[in-house]
Amino acid sequence: MQTPQKKQPAVGIIAAMPEEIRHLRAVLQGERLATHAGIDFYTGGLPAGDGPLCPVVLALSGIGKVNAALTTQLMIDRYGVNLVVNTGSAGGLADNQQIGDFVLADRLCHHDIDVTLLGLLPGELPGLPRYYPVNPHYVKLLDTLAREQGIPHHIGTIATGESFIYRPEQVAYIKRHFDQVVACEMEAAAVAQVAFLNQVDAVVIRGLSDIAGHQAEVNFEKYLDLAARRSSQLVSAFVSRLSTGREHEVE
Repeated sequence: MQTPQKKQPAVGIIAAMPEEIRHLRAVLQGERLATHAGIDFYTGGLPAGDGPLCPVVLALSGIGKVNAALTTQLMIDRYGVNLVVNTGSAGGLADNQQIGDFVLADRLCHHDIDVTLLGLLPGELPGLPRYYPVNPHYVKLLDTLAREQGIPHHIGTIATGESFIYRPEQVAYIKRHFDQVVACEMEAAAVAQVAFLNQVDAVVIRGLSDIAGHQAEVNFEKYLDLAARRSSQLVSAFVSRLSTGREHEVE
């Protein structure tokens, strides 16, 4: 059996729900479980073509920003990761989207932060960015990999908040206050904020389980597994490309 290279830093992969991580666990080799602060972390290696396994740490964070932030910090502190991948499902907010499409963040924001009374913009906190950018190199690589997989994908802002978005007025608020939003969910900006503060890269790869405002609560349950499976496929391809040293082979 192949073994992970010990000198290669592990890539951290965070998902909120068991359905969103099980496809990655199914191919994880040499899995070991550790639990910190009630959060399960699975270490092992993901296949990387014919090369050595890529060392990864998978974490089941639980839903919401506090869980995601705690998981990200634990992952950085305990496992020394220098790249965090947040994956799973999301609700679409852009035109011409279909359930099962990929959404890839080029930046993240908190749509539920509002201290505008203090003169700040929606989503802004004192001393912190309103938008957390993703390394453009990783965005370009993910764009290339998504094209190779032949699944439609959308690149833009992913907006995070502590609510499931399904009402038209929720959708309208997010679109009115935040630019180029392609999807909404409940963890990604928290991951990005903690990564930013620790000077660690973060990328967000999601599959659309619903289109916000269009029977979202029904479609989420129905298509969660499809979204999780497709996002896991792109995560695996991304990690494999990083592991084989071919990450600069982008169009």
